[in-house]
Amino acid sequence: QQVFFAGDLNYRIELPRERTEHTIRQIERLKQQQTNQVTTHPEELEEQIVNLFQELLKFDQLHRVMYAAGSNKDVSNAFPGFREGKINFLPTFKFDKRSKEYDTSHKQRIPSWTDRILYKSRYDRGSSDGSDNGCSSGIISVLDYRSIPDAVHSDHRPVIGTYRIDF
Repeated sequence: QQVFFAGDLNYRIELPRERTEHTIRQIERLKQQQTNQVTTHPEELEEQIVNLFQELLKFDQLHRVMYAAGSNKDVSNAFPGFREGKINFLPTFKFDKRSKEYDTSHKQRIPSWTDRILYKSRYDRGSSDGSDNGCSSGIISVLDYRSIPDAVHSDHRPVIGTYRIDF
C-alpha cells in the first residue's frame, strides 16, 4: 500500500521577504554560472547551491513539522511517516500571474514552497526521521521531483514527480 499526497499544502518559509529573495537571487546566479560553465570548479558551485537551498529549507514550515518534530515534543508532527523528494527547485509561490516575478502586489508575500508531493509506503524501510533526504524509502524511490517554472498561468508553479515503486 502506497500513498501519494499532492497539492497546495500552504506551508511557508519563515524568513523575511528580503532575505528569502536575496537567497533565491544567489541560487539563480549560481545556477546560471553552472549552465554557462563559467567555473573551473563545478563541484564547489554545486555545493554552494545545495547550501543555499538548505539555508532556505531550515525555515520551511513543512520540513520543520515533518522532520524536526521527533526531536521537539512541542511541535506537532504533520504527515507522520510521509517523505518528500529532495527540493532543488526554487519556491513555487507567490508569483504575479503570467510572470516569473515573485509577488509585487502591496501584500509582498514571501516566496515559499507551498506546492508539494509527499509519499508514504506501508512497507517503508527508510529512516523514520527523513534523514535519507526523501530520495528513497526502500519501496518508493524518487526519480525526479521538480517544478515547472515556465508554467506562468497561475500564481503557483506546478510540481511534478516521477517515482519507482519496488514490490
